[in-house]
Amino acid sequence: MASISTSTQTMAEWASSRIAWQKRVEEGDLFMEKIPEPILDQRRFHWARDSVLETFTIRQKLEGRTLLVFMPKSHSSTCTHRHLPALVSQAEQIWKRYLTKIVVSTIDSSDTLHAWTKEIDPHEVVHYIPDVGGEFALSAGVAVWSERLGLTTHRVALVIDRTVLKA
Repeated sequence: MASISTSTQTMAEWASSRIAWQKRVEEGDLFMEKIPEPILDQRRFHWARDSVLETFTIRQKLEGRTLLVFMPKSHSSTCTHRHLPALVSQAEQIWKRYLTKIVVSTIDSSDTLHAWTKEIDPHEVVHYIPDVGGEFALSAGVAVWSERLGLTTHRVALVIDRTVLKA
C-alpha cells in the first residue's frame, strides 16, 4: 500500500491522486490482468468461514464464474438494510444463472467486514474480500473519495467468467 508522501498532504489529496490514475475495467477486459500481481496473489486474507479459519488470495476468491460486488462501506445504512440482504436472500436465484459464487468487497478490515456480515449472512452464502487500504478497488477502477466515508467504492456488480469481465 502506498503511504501518504508528506505530512502536509491530506488523506483526501492522497486518495484523489491515487484515484486519478485508476483505469476503469470494461466488458471483455481480462480482469485479472488489470489487477497487479501483488494484490491478486501475494496478499493473504483470513476469514472464519463455517467456524474454520480460511486463508485465501483475491485470485482464489475470483476463480470460476463469479459475481463480484463492490459496496461502499460495511455498516452503511443502504448496504446494511438493502443491498447485502438482497444478495443473500437472492443467492440461489443468482446461482441459477450459472455463477459459482458471489463475492462482496468493501474497503474495510477483515474484523470489520466479519462483524458486519455475521447477522446479515449467518449461513455465509456470500464470500467476502476485505480491501484494507483500497488497493483492490483502486486497481479495478471503482474507488472514489467521499467526504463522509473517506476512500470508498462505487456500488458496482461485475460478472467475471474465468478472468474475463462479462458484465
